[in-house]
Amino acid sequence: MTTLTHDLPAKPLPLGMIARFTAPERFDVHQIPDFESWVTDAAGAGASMLVIDCSAIRFIDLTAVEAIAAARSNHRIQLADPSVAVSITYRLLDAGRQRSIESLVA
Repeated sequence: MTTLTHDLPAKPLPLGMIARFTAPERFDVHQIPDFESWVTDAAGAGASMLVIDCSAIRFIDLTAVEAIAAARSNHRIQLADPSVAVSITYRLLDAGRQRSIESLVA
């Protein structure tokens, strides 16, 4: 099982702080509960921006993409350093749509 890492402190964040989440190499259905908890905790701590570091991802499934999209519907989220796997997955999923991965990248 992959451990998710993030920089969320135990105490509330100062106004305007950015919380950073480092996604694992394999970001799939098994990591979604931890990701959703991080989003809830970061937002509850006062983070104004949630940044997902995608540089290590080698596999991302549709469940993870949907979890990111769901989180974006309620929070300011950006993807940082998307790996080739992330870029290809988003391009394939966004084919024929008006939005692109570029709108998500920090």
